[in-house]
Amino acid sequence: MNTKWNARNSDPKARGLMAGFPPGREQIVSSDAGELSGSSFPNTRWAFSHQRELKSTVNVRRGAAAPSALPRKLRDDIDAVAFTTMEGEAMTWGQSIDAMFTDGVVVLHRGAVVYETYRGALSAELPHIVFSVTKSFVGLLAATLAHEGVIDADAPVATYLPELKASAFGDARVRHVMDMTTGVQYSENYTDPAAEVRTYGIAAGYGRPPEGYDGPRSIVDFLATLNKQGEHGQAFAYKTCNTEVLAWLVQRVTGTAMAQLVSERIWQKIGAEEDAYLIVDPTGMAACGGGMNIALRDLARFGEMMRNRGAFNGPLGRSRWSLTTRISRAWAIFSLFTSAHTALPLSLLKVRVFASATRRPPICASASAYVPVLAPKSVRCFLASRFTAQNPTLRRFPAYSCPGFPSANTRR
Repeated sequence: MNTKWNARNSDPKARGLMAGFPPGREQIVSSDAGELSGSSFPNTRWAFSHQRELKSTVNVRRGAAAPSALPRKLRDDIDAVAFTTMEGEAMTWGQSIDAMFTDGVVVLHRGAVVYETYRGALSAELPHIVFSVTKSFVGLLAATLAHEGVIDADAPVATYLPELKASAFGDARVRHVMDMTTGVQYSENYTDPAAEVRTYGIAAGYGRPPEGYDGPRSIVDFLATLNKQGEHGQAFAYKTCNTEVLAWLVQRVTGTAMAQLVSERIWQKIGAEEDAYLIVDPTGMAACGGGMNIALRDLARFGEMMRNRGAFNGPLGRSRWSLTTRISRAWAIFSLFTSAHTALPLSLLKVRVFASATRRPPICASASAYVPVLAPKSVRCFLASRFTAQNPTLRRFPAYSCPGFPSANTRR
């Protein structure tokens, strides 16, 4: 019998998941396939903020200093903000939080927290997996190293990673990997069991291999198996394998593991409130395409740092990429965790900026559902979903429309 899940009956606390010492057999969420698999909804409502109990991980240390200031100016009018979906359904922001099985939300306005809520198993101090937002940390580190002259973006990838000389990346340049314009045979179709992303997930340590699996069992081994398809530098195509190549390269040239790099160059400098952590593959190498786990307020701090172009709690250093890329000054920084699939901050991985008649809009990253970012009188921008197919409920949010705001299909 199929259950019609909603925010209330999917709540892991209401379901008693992992409750008791020890939990009952019917309440244990595990990394194994099965009815209580940690990768299956609604068990993800517990698992996405408890990855450390399910997978091998490495700590990202926040350091010994006090957390940086994150002023609070909470507002009580945000839940009542109303909008209409493209399907004509009237809804408020508060209702949308439940409809999207949201685990937590933080909204910053001009550097201050104006809205914060936690649901399900999540609490303020718990890191939640951020999936592909992890790529933003890799990209930021690579751009910084390029600016410092440690990485030559025009050099062949094989100059730094000779192990990939016979792979699809053998004749690619570092810039192709940074821009995701490599010609590589790699499908990011999560619903296709034959897609390369499925093999990558096993190699990276996200899931256990099925019985009889004889493929690569580490990120490095997986990358070496990829074949060329098309020419490098011709077109952008979102492929997680590019980020893993870039992360390997960054660690190779610095001689430093990704967890330590993030800690020293970003986490300690922004004054993070909590340690973060990264999922690691069977060899102990960090899964940098989507393995970061972060507490929500710290994700907001990172977004605020990006909004201010590196000037948050002191400068992180600016690269020529950040200075020459057209980045809008954000009105608000928005961070959300949802159990539907992933997590997001503004101003991070894939920029999706929509037109606004009255203000320059916030900088937007990919999300697990179309989510409005709040401005004083209307919704100012929308985030596009790559994961709605995994949760039919999210198909109710193809876009939002608000009086006086342009269509979500209008982009700049």
